[in-house]
Amino acid sequence: MSDIKQVKTSKNTSDGIFQLFEALMRLAQGRTIRVPNETSITLKSVALEAGKSPGIIKKQRPVYAELIKEIKRCAAEQKERGNPQKQVNEATRRWKEEAERSKNLYHQSLARELLLLHQLDEAEHLLRNSENVLQFPSKPEEIYP
Repeated sequence: MSDIKQVKTSKNTSDGIFQLFEALMRLAQGRTIRVPNETSITLKSVALEAGKSPGIIKKQRPVYAELIKEIKRCAAEQKERGNPQKQVNEATRRWKEEAERSKNLYHQSLARELLLLHQLDEAEHLLRNSENVLQFPSKPEEIYP
């Protein structure tokens, strides 16, 4: 009778490990079902993706040795690749900062232009009101009628 229990246990264990391997592959491919796609690959995330308890994968259990090796390998690959969503967020942040900087520079240049126009207007006004300044006509017809 104990042989039957061992067979059932080993079948359940192999089904459980198979589910864990499937969960690992879904995490590595970014096609998760139970956890967010950008989740990093860890023992806990693999267990949660498989629908198991987060602490089911124990390092001291020999049955999980191959699975743990594979999880470490996939985690290292994921780390090398970098999180694509994180890269997108970083690029978006940089572009927003650049846009804000450009907007500030644009407003500063407009302010300088307005200041220069105001100073030019004041200088022209002073020249028109001066008595010792001869006004030249702006059109050639006024010079030679």
